[in-house]
Amino acid sequence: MEFTGTPLTPNCARVFSARVHAVVGISLGNSYFRGEVLCGLLRWLGRRFQRLDIVIPDSSFRDNLLVTGRSAEYAEEKTAREAGTARRRALRSWQRAGLPSPAEPHLHLLSELAGSHVYRALRRRVDEALATDPTLHETCLDMSTAALRSHLGGAMPSPAQAEAGLQYLAAELPFFIGSADVFDVSSSVCFYHRPVPVAELLFARRGRLRPSLSQGYALIRPVRLPSTEGDTTRVHA
Repeated sequence: MEFTGTPLTPNCARVFSARVHAVVGISLGNSYFRGEVLCGLLRWLGRRFQRLDIVIPDSSFRDNLLVTGRSAEYAEEKTAREAGTARRRALRSWQRAGLPSPAEPHLHLLSELAGSHVYRALRRRVDEALATDPTLHETCLDMSTAALRSHLGGAMPSPAQAEAGLQYLAAELPFFIGSADVFDVSSSVCFYHRPVPVAELLFARRGRLRPSLSQGYALIRPVRLPSTEGDTTRVHA
């Protein structure tokens, strides 16, 4: 399976061309990462980048379930089940892709990475920007609303729910601005297969929350999706 990669900005293109590191985010419950797509994506990336790391956003998925009114017990069980499924799928795809290094050291739960001092420092920057940058806040609020609707069967979340759902994005934005620091590499690329409003906002303008110069972002998508694959409204980097 072939993919195309389109960096968002000239600096993103520079980072992409360096081909040092790429972060693969696997959103829980997202049908895009099933079947042949993940295997093909890892194979394609593995031929171009020196190192890959996979992130499974378990804790932010759980938080969104709580925001929609699910019980803590349900949220924990659902998250553990979905994260386990995603982890097994990632391990199988890594092996099938024929990547040279073992998969285990490159497979991370967000809940594990969130404890590092580097991640916590980036998260503080994100929280401060969300509190002081109206454009960033509004963009993320729109994305939070869209993400929560997928948990609510298409129903609109309340304003309070949409605001609480910002924590999902806030947990992932540290990778948008500093994944090179999180993974201790000289430069790093995050990506998604569809346009992400907050990514375009962060990388295309000079707001309060600025990605590091060692940080790149790209749109990476298959030349042709297998007919059995679907897509969801879930947004992830």
